[in-house]
Amino acid sequence: MPSKRLMNGAIRSEADFRKVLGAICLDLGEALDRYTLFRNLMATKQGAYAKAVSQSPTFWSLVYGGLQEATLFRLCRAYDQHDGALTLRTLLETIRTRPAFLPA
Repeated sequence: MPSKRLMNGAIRSEADFRKVLGAICLDLGEALDRYTLFRNLMATKQGAYAKAVSQSPTFWSLVYGGLQEATLFRLCRAYDQHDGALTLRTLLETIRTRPAFLPA
């Protein structure tokens, strides 16, 4: 069943579809960037910079937490189940109900 957003016609054209696709791709790309940075920074705790990281634990715990929160926030937006949200579900429902929006 299409979401209320689709039934209300929020995505009416290929241009609208491209905007939604771009926004979702941006959110997921930024989530990946932040998660990758988090993982790489966590690896430095055991690597060549272990001593430097251990000398400023408060700073690094805030950095790690901020990266985790930013990643989670973007994933939550992409997977939101609210009918009015522009999400992966909305995108897939649009593709299912209006395949003409897909480029040839």
